[in-house]
Amino acid sequence: MSRIIQPVAVDAALQLLTEVRTRNTALGTESPIKLLLTQHNIDLDIDADRIKEAQVHDQAATALRSQSENYTALRNLKSEPALKTVSSMGQVLKTFYKPSFTEVALWGIDITATGKITYPASAVEQRTLALNLWAKNATYPAGASPLSAFIAKEGIDPDVMMDAFIDAVAFDTKATQKRNDAQNEIELRNQKMAPVLEHLRLIGTYLMDFYHENPREVGLWGFLIDENASKPTERTTKIKLLDKATLNGVIIGGTITNVGEVEVHLYKGKTTVGNPIILQPEGVFGVPKGYSIITISNPSPLKTAVVKALVGK
Repeated sequence: MSRIIQPVAVDAALQLLTEVRTRNTALGTESPIKLLLTQHNIDLDIDADRIKEAQVHDQAATALRSQSENYTALRNLKSEPALKTVSSMGQVLKTFYKPSFTEVALWGIDITATGKITYPASAVEQRTLALNLWAKNATYPAGASPLSAFIAKEGIDPDVMMDAFIDAVAFDTKATQKRNDAQNEIELRNQKMAPVLEHLRLIGTYLMDFYHENPREVGLWGFLIDENASKPTERTTKIKLLDKATLNGVIIGGTITNVGEVEVHLYKGKTTVGNPIILQPEGVFGVPKGYSIITISNPSPLKTAVVKALVGK
């Protein structure tokens, strides 16, 4: 049984609405949806304005997500070397006190009874851990701390380390703010898109009933028709650091959503040749014709990428 693949992304919805308006205008009084629009008080011109406003919010959200990602990268540049030093200090303490791991915990380190250490993920908590380490270290006379020899050998400067964590916290705060601003733009986008998508669903359903003997006629209005009897499924794909994955059978008119924390690069086909489509976190890509096979790369050396895509069985 044929069915319509409804658009989700802004650009795909705008394209469909444009084709519906064009077809409706061309048919004039003979348009099969003329009375439907009147019955449901649908003004396609108003919908066009709504979707264009949604597009502005969508573009703003993309820009803000990119800024958030940049601040996150700056945070990582500051925090990761400092945290690596902290983890080395933790390992020295673990070896020094073994098997009395409760002594390690007195330095502010999260350690289990079996000696497994867990380091905090947030910049604020990492800074707190570093403060605790140095505070505990300062309680010992000069040269008497279990870390004294290691600190001297490695040339670890507490001021340099703490400055790095302070900068990391500042960048993390900015990243969070930009991410929140992006989410606000997404909500505004969705508010503008909601009535338009509902109207397009109504029009599409009506046209499928109107052209029930020849559903392909609905395609002349810009709707994508799936004649495959099997229902497509949403597939979640994880892409390792600096790795790539190829998706086959991606539904044309469906979407690819970046549900991870890092941007991903989309390439048409099975290779990563050419200029990619960059999809930011929480971004949605409306799959156009010719993109049933897509290769997705993760450019991040820090985090796994995660995407969801509508694919055929």
